[in-house]
Amino acid sequence: MRKSSILMVFCAVTVFVTGCASGGGASRNSTSSSPNAPAPLTGSTAGAASAQQSVEIFMRAVKAQDLQTMSAVWGTSRGPAREQMDREQLEKRLIVIQCKLDHDNWSFAEDRPRLLQGGKQDFRVRLKQRQAEAVTSFTTILGPQNRWFVEIVDMEPLRDFCA
Repeated sequence: MRKSSILMVFCAVTVFVTGCASGGGASRNSTSSSPNAPAPLTGSTAGAASAQQSVEIFMRAVKAQDLQTMSAVWGTSRGPAREQMDREQLEKRLIVIQCKLDHDNWSFAEDRPRLLQGGKQDFRVRLKQRQAEAVTSFTTILGPQNRWFVEIVDMEPLRDFCA
């Protein structure tokens, strides 16, 4: 019974990931200052220079299916998630996040972030994927060396994405 349960879970995850990875279409963030994808972030360059830039880098990495860059700008006040989580767990979570955030295009839904307690900033982001459209929030936080990280992405509004 245990072996068959593991096989069913593996098959379900494989189908889920394959379905998510087959999304297509060009992406463009109309609010981004640079149309080029960012260089991968490594070591001390993890995070972003500003809260808004952390969202922009994260979204470009999502579209490029670049889990390495996603893991460099997703984190907490202690730094990037890749330095705080088991690699296998990190990759599983990033694959699900990438699938849910895959988009044809995206933009900031509001001109300015909402300021939260503890210096966090919340950005409202509008995503379009095929016929689906949603507005969700990205909570960013200041980490080590004055670098900004995407700490939380609200997945609830994205329930019709990557179905």
